[in-house]
Amino acid sequence: MVIKAPRRLKDDTTATGFRDTDTVLYFKNEQAMFALMQERPPHPNIIQSVLSTSDGVFLPLMKESLQDVLDRDGRSNNDDAARWLAQTASAAAWLESIDYFHGDLRPPNILLDAEGHVKICDFGNMARQDE
Repeated sequence: MVIKAPRRLKDDTTATGFRDTDTVLYFKNEQAMFALMQERPPHPNIIQSVLSTSDGVFLPLMKESLQDVLDRDGRSNNDDAARWLAQTASAAAWLESIDYFHGDLRPPNILLDAEGHVKICDFGNMARQDE
């Protein structure tokens, strides 16, 4: 399990003792997207939130990212690359079907589970179609 939470800076001048950073708005956007996606049947290639609280989003731990594979191996075999491309395209098409675009789809945001299947993540830059 992984928890994703916004970064807050210690600041004794505030009522809470912490000052929000720009990651707080990003985190709230991502929480809203997880909530929206949970209203629909899950897509197999989009990471699913296990639990969301005001302080964090709990996600399943993935094996590695596509960026890790590229950094380690320089490239992948054609069968893996074709499967990852098809799974990423399927996830992106599903998001488009609910009138949203990922906004930051790149190798670090394409995770691979233990079986080597794509799970796209990082939804803080999602944008609604026509925005």
